[in-house]
Amino acid sequence: MQEANSQAEPEGSGKARAHLTAQLAQVERATEAMAASGMRTGTIAYYRSFLIRAARFAARRGVGLVEADEDLLADFAAGCGPSFSTRRALCSALGHFYDAHSVRAPSLAFLGTAPPARLVALPRPSELLDIARQAGGRRGLALALVAGCGLSAKVVSALRYDEVTSGVVRIAEHGRVVEVALHPVAAELMREHRGRSAYVFPSSSPSGHVRAETVAGWLAELCAAGGLPRISTTMLRNLAPGAPLPATTEGTTAQRAKQADSAARPRRRLLLGAAAAERVVRLRRYLLGEGCSDATIRAYCGAIRKAEAYYAASGLVLPDATAEDLAGYVALLPQGRSTLACLRHALRSYYLMLGRSDPPLRAIRVPRKAAMECRALEPQAAGRLVAVAAETTHRGGLAVLLGLYLGLRRFEIAKVRWDDIDGGWLKVLGKGNKPARIPIHPDLGAVLGRYPATGSWLFPAPNGRDHVCPMTIWGWVKAVGAEAGIADLTTHQLRHTCLATANDNTGDLRAVMELARHARPETTAGYTRTTAARLTAVAMSLDYGAKP
Repeated sequence: MQEANSQAEPEGSGKARAHLTAQLAQVERATEAMAASGMRTGTIAYYRSFLIRAARFAARRGVGLVEADEDLLADFAAGCGPSFSTRRALCSALGHFYDAHSVRAPSLAFLGTAPPARLVALPRPSELLDIARQAGGRRGLALALVAGCGLSAKVVSALRYDEVTSGVVRIAEHGRVVEVALHPVAAELMREHRGRSAYVFPSSSPSGHVRAETVAGWLAELCAAGGLPRISTTMLRNLAPGAPLPATTEGTTAQRAKQADSAARPRRRLLLGAAAAERVVRLRRYLLGEGCSDATIRAYCGAIRKAEAYYAASGLVLPDATAEDLAGYVALLPQGRSTLACLRHALRSYYLMLGRSDPPLRAIRVPRKAAMECRALEPQAAGRLVAVAAETTHRGGLAVLLGLYLGLRRFEIAKVRWDDIDGGWLKVLGKGNKPARIPIHPDLGAVLGRYPATGSWLFPAPNGRDHVCPMTIWGWVKAVGAEAGIADLTTHQLRHTCLATANDNTGDLRAVMELARHARPETTAGYTRTTAARLTAVAMSLDYGAKP
């Protein structure tokens, strides 16, 4: 290395400039390899900045980055700073650089890519409750609810007084109704404010209660004032009574405290008795006998399990629920069409299993499904997109053409194998694992012939073993669309364009339905459109045999 340094020439000389140009060409080669692997554009630009700086650093030493040894890279890393995220990014950038040039990378252990251990001394629960009692007010109550009851900041911020009854807090968390014992300190502080508002922590915001970030800020301020800085809300929850943490937790890390949360959850019991659990099992067997899919069984049993837990917490049983009881439960759920429709279908199967002849399903009013709007591109925009995609050397252009010519969905494009292409046809495994064969357009076949059939996948992941993530396909399509002057282009918009154009040119809805692999023609009709020319032709076809 010292000999190379002594022989290095000034950067402004002609030989040094030529040497630097060669180094930057190597960086561009690595950049192209990263782009071809499906890496995000922002990540590529970030890694490229590191590689350009490293190449200039190596050129000043009179060597190339490919030939750089561990000492040179260590000197360069020292100038990048001690930040863990910076060193990790530098390590990844150098790894991609050496992979692109098929060169064995030197040892990069000196970069220290393992995150440093952050030791945080946790207090005793009694210390936190003493701080809450001394602070008083709503801030002290918030600390008592988190450190004494184990509630999250989000739950505390939206807590209502009617959810606190008989020394317990009854809340809905992760779709379940759970009961948490109210700590005496929290109960004492809550009595001071009860009755002033429906919410325990009211505000003038549209929601009527404070935000979770506000509660987290209160907790941080109280802990810092009490001599306990750097204590997170999660760590406070894990210190609630009943959490299996030792009495002295000196040296416990935040990660260890977070892992202890799973063991602390038994204090939050799901209110589902043996009889209700047995009914859920019977429902699963009934759905299996009806031939329902695994996804349907999971959705229906999950919806019934949540309903059973809600009614058990209210002192009722779901089989005896009336329409009014069910309406009260439905009012607590998200009012989306999919949620309500799933619950309605699940309850219909549930009551059929129980043999009840008058199920109270009228309490669930499922909103009408909005008419599907065709989002196909106009012919001029579609033609411009095809031209740009065909000229793109990156595989993102090929992904766009697969959507435009075959109408493939995003996950279907990501999973295409070279073995699926057979004699001008493509084998596709679509929704519900339903296989299908689609003819390949000659224009698409010509573009496919430009790419070498290496590996199993048409779009391999950077690791070389799997296919790219469907979100990668989404990013590629959006980038190619922006290059063609189409903002916010999506993969499903390509599918709309494919089916709408096929229907415009042929008028054969049945064949278009087969191309789309839909089960019903009504679904395919939502992907089609009526052009001005066809609408005019229909209007002009009216002939009644006489002139008005």
